[in-house]
Amino acid sequence: MNCVPRPSPKYLGNRTKIRTPWNFTFSVFKPYIPDNEGLLLRCFELDWSRTKIERLIKDPEQLDKVKNLCRHNYKWFRESYKFFTAVDPQKDLLCISTIVFGDTVMQMDGMVDGKTLKLSDLDLEFIATKAQNIQGKQNPERALVRHNWMEIFVRLCQTKYVKNGAGGPNNKNWQDCFSMMLQ
Repeated sequence: MNCVPRPSPKYLGNRTKIRTPWNFTFSVFKPYIPDNEGLLLRCFELDWSRTKIERLIKDPEQLDKVKNLCRHNYKWFRESYKFFTAVDPQKDLLCISTIVFGDTVMQMDGMVDGKTLKLSDLDLEFIATKAQNIQGKQNPERALVRHNWMEIFVRLCQTKYVKNGAGGPNNKNWQDCFSMMLQ
């Protein structure tokens, strides 16, 4: 049998209890699942299935290339969406209002230039993105949810680069145009 003397009482000052050090496993964040490649891929596939991008890009080869670019940049889409939903919260919903969206795109260097992409184009693409969506509590009528956030950037690429030729007169390749826009 091994005997060890009791530790001496700790001096607590004017506190009545000893503070235990913070530990993640005992905190309210315990159920949080950190991002990993599998989770991001599942989120991307779910968001992609909810978009109307397949109606925009008719060529299956171009559609696959744009999908791969979106998948490659999905973490940026997701993180920027989380940031901008916190800018102007709408009750308990994570969504981006028209005003926040307009301000965000206006602050992007060279995006809205008044020639190939105008402020009115932003409004039109916002409306087109939200058209024919199933509206509900988690998908408000006048705000973007996560899959809309990705879709609207593809629509802006179509307006600025494919339709209005910001990438040059011969550049109608979706992949190149989308790459230029994401830079």
